[in-house]
Amino acid sequence: MSALTEQERALIRNGVEKFVDANYRFEDRRERLLREEKYGSHWATFAELGWLMLPFSAESGGMGGKVVDAQVLTRVFGRALINEPWLEAMVAGKVLEHGVEANTRDQWLAPLMSGDLIMVLAHGEHKADLDFDSVETTAVQVDKGYRLHGTKRVVWQAGAADKYLVTARLDNEPAVFVVDGSIDGVKVTEYTAVDSRFAADIELHEAVVEADALLSRGAMAEIGVKRAILFAFGALIGEMRGIAEQLIKLTAEYLNTRKQFDTTISNFQALQHMLADMVIAKEEIQSLEWITAELATIEDLLERERVARSAKARAAAVGRKLCELGVQLHGGIGLTDEYIASHYLRRMVAIDGYYGDTQQHLLWLARRY
Repeated sequence: MSALTEQERALIRNGVEKFVDANYRFEDRRERLLREEKYGSHWATFAELGWLMLPFSAESGGMGGKVVDAQVLTRVFGRALINEPWLEAMVAGKVLEHGVEANTRDQWLAPLMSGDLIMVLAHGEHKADLDFDSVETTAVQVDKGYRLHGTKRVVWQAGAADKYLVTARLDNEPAVFVVDGSIDGVKVTEYTAVDSRFAADIELHEAVVEADALLSRGAMAEIGVKRAILFAFGALIGEMRGIAEQLIKLTAEYLNTRKQFDTTISNFQALQHMLADMVIAKEEIQSLEWITAELATIEDLLERERVARSAKARAAAVGRKLCELGVQLHGGIGLTDEYIASHYLRRMVAIDGYYGDTQQHLLWLARRY
């Protein structure tokens, strides 16, 4: 259960809404990107407001929040299309919280929560989503520490990170290492993703790290990574809900303004039905958000994974359809870069691919159930 009350959640929601309304107007997006560069300029404010401590337990030095509390933020972050790597840093923090021994955890988690360190998880590979079974990056013990070899693909917001949490197999066991992108043997290739945010592929070519770079290995490392990504799924469904609610609002306003044949197009029954389909999809996403808000109460990790994968797969499918309808109902303007509807669709496509797309999750479910 979350340590936060509903009243505290409401205060957080009001605070983040005011902050986003003041700092993330879509109309200012291009100017803001030029001024703040790729990853925004509000990370210190995120720390001051407690948003970097929110989803971590009191024992870890956090506020005791859970997925339901993270969703309060991500609903608004989704609406605003923020640049800051909040979710990516929180996923790395969750690996530290659940997959690393307490003394080592505190060494890295404390500066992450204070905003002094940005760390992201580098786990994705050509074949891997959640599971370590498909991880091909290897670690070999050498005199000075460990030698890493492999490639991590589509590491979201990697360019914003000071350090990477890299997953690998060490003596055929899951392991997590902390890696600095500036060391010899590490090549970071950054590119623009479909949602106009940034990701990178990280190539590790015989990169040697110190012995203390190994943070965790074995079952603890595997569980930490899995729990972190399942947390991300719940937070992302909150973001989907925020996008859905805002796009429905904008679409309804457009239909009530745009005129054809001497009447507003909101009077056309076919368009009313399409808007109704968007509302139904939003309600389904909201229901899935509520389900994932209770993930932490599921003790069995495999059952938690089943629920989270199922929810993300369904939410991404209906969310993408919702955004496609929103773009269609806006007509030509919906396709332009100058209007937010196309950006919502692109962000929904990116969310779908985060650690396994809809088809991959359905295939995983079909093989096990």
